[in-house]
This record gives sequence, C-alpha cells and structure tokens, in this order.
Amino acid sequence: MSTNRKALRARRSAPPPPEPTENQMDEALIAFERAKVRYRLIQIHAAMFVVRVLPEMLSGPLSFSEAMGPDAYADHRFTDEASARQWREREIIREAITAGMRAKP
Repeated sequence: MSTNRKALRARRSAPPPPEPTENQMDEALIAFERAKVRYRLIQIHAAMFVVRVLPEMLSGPLSFSEAMGPDAYADHRFTDEASARQWREREIIREAITAGMRAKP
C-alpha cells in the first residue's frame, strides 16, 4: 500500500473537529465586527482601489489615522473592486477565526 493511500485513509477515519464553544464564537464575532472597521475599502480613481488596514488602536475616523502619518496604516492596492473586496473579506474572516481559536473554550 502506498503512503498516499494510507494517509488518505487516516484522514477519512479521523474524528471530526469539535464544535466551537460559545466563548470562542463570541470572540470571533467581536473580532469580525472590529475587523470590518479596520479594513477600509477606498477608491482612489477609476482604475485603482486600496484596502487600508488600520492598526487596532486607530480604528476610529479615517482623518485621525491620516494625521498619524503614512506609517500608521498599511495599504493593499488592487486594479478592480471585486478583487479588493474579495481580499478584504478573506482577511476579515481569517482574523475572526484566529481570534476565536485563541479564546479559551
């Protein structure tokens, strides 16, 4: 039997991962709401979209973060809105899952 077949059989027979606890779900939802504010989608001109990632402490108004200087945030540039939104949504979900998994069960 090849090692690939053996590994596949082991994965199929593994028990399913446990369901998240209420505490983990609460932490994930809180992180999701915070991340929606932190990842801002900005249209610079017709062919350029920017997802601006504000640090955790600067998730207030946009003018406040701009006053802190360009080093206070990170920009991710995209040529179309669909790819910018897709990247933003994936990052928000990834951040929420990470926060939920860090929470105590």
